[in-house]
Amino acid sequence: MPAEYDAIADQYDATFQALPYRIFVEEWSVLNALGDVDQRSVLELATGTGHYARRLRRLGASRVVAVDLSAEMVALAQEAENRTPLGIRYQVHDVATLELEETFDVVIAVYLLHYAADIDGLDAMARVVARHLKPGGCFVTFQLNPSLAREEHYYEPYGMRVNLPPHYSDGQELSFSVQVGESWWSPISVYYWTRETLIASLQRAGLTGIKWQTPTLDPRGADRHGKDYWKAYLEHPHCVVIEATKGS
Repeated sequence: MPAEYDAIADQYDATFQALPYRIFVEEWSVLNALGDVDQRSVLELATGTGHYARRLRRLGASRVVAVDLSAEMVALAQEAENRTPLGIRYQVHDVATLELEETFDVVIAVYLLHYAADIDGLDAMARVVARHLKPGGCFVTFQLNPSLAREEHYYEPYGMRVNLPPHYSDGQELSFSVQVGESWWSPISVYYWTRETLIASLQRAGLTGIKWQTPTLDPRGADRHGKDYWKAYLEHPHCVVIEATKGS
């Protein structure tokens, strides 16, 4: 998986401009779930090139640490930090084995749990989240939707292809690709997990108050692209928002 993202690292930030759902659905929904981050410490898992780390720092987060498995992604995030210093600390880490000697008010992960190839990997990620949260701290993730649309080409109007097997089961490998400009990325592997399995894994890690939310649309997205453009995506979004809290 890191090799897949190393190969497209220099195009990753462009997805926020090329794919309207990233700003008008994904970011809008994730930030709404997080609420006010002013003066709160944040750990971002699977940061990519640091888009959310920078966004949260500018929204007032007191401290941001961001990690990713892809060295190329982290290098680009660090370049952005060097150009415009915000005090963000970037590190290359495998999230499943991450052990920082600190805890945070917030852990955020936009696209993470569906990279776990088996239940042990999923549980390891959940434990890392819980281990790095302060008591009462919150976890927010944007996770592959177990109720993906099954129609071929369903997501292509939104710049995305999802290759689906005939039947879903826990741990089933899927792949997706996205369009940037006229080009489609090579397929990237992800793994299917049911709602019940995801919730159970988070609970085993000690996370409680788990909320499952359908993403919503930033009104600016409706103004720019029209409500009809978003109708099919919002009926079957490719990802959902999950919130959880570490018990005190």
